[in-house]
Amino acid sequence: MPKTSAQLSLLICEGRKIRPLLDLISNRGKILQAIIAALVVQGLACSAALAGGTCILHPQAFRLRSDTIRWSIKIKSGEQCIQGLRWSTLMIDKVSIIEPPKAGRLIVEGPSFRYFADSAGGSDYFKLEISGTSLRVNGVSSLEVDVNRQ
Repeated sequence: MPKTSAQLSLLICEGRKIRPLLDLISNRGKILQAIIAALVVQGLACSAALAGGTCILHPQAFRLRSDTIRWSIKIKSGEQCIQGLRWSTLMIDKVSIIEPPKAGRLIVEGPSFRYFADSAGGSDYFKLEISGTSLRVNGVSSLEVDVNRQ
């Protein structure tokens, strides 16, 4: 098996021992495939981490006391925002979509939501109702979310 490019070119020029050459090329192909796969997986993990919560930097807390809170999302077209709704003293029982977004897509996942911005720019809006307990008192909050797609 050749160790250097000089040994590899010698094998090619002399026209002998072609099978080890083919094995070497095949092994390098497998290594290259593994490297590419690792980079793709790492890239997907990084994009998922960036999508999860950076669209609302300082969300105002709701208290489940019949309060209405307004949040703003800044998001690029075609991307998604994942935002949790838990706070330290809250136990969330239910999250309901009161007004769905007009342009994007919204999914409630447990005590969180995921908003998918469509490819067109502009603004969007949706409204959620959160019910649960805060300091052992049952209550409800409304969450109005303005979306600015860039």
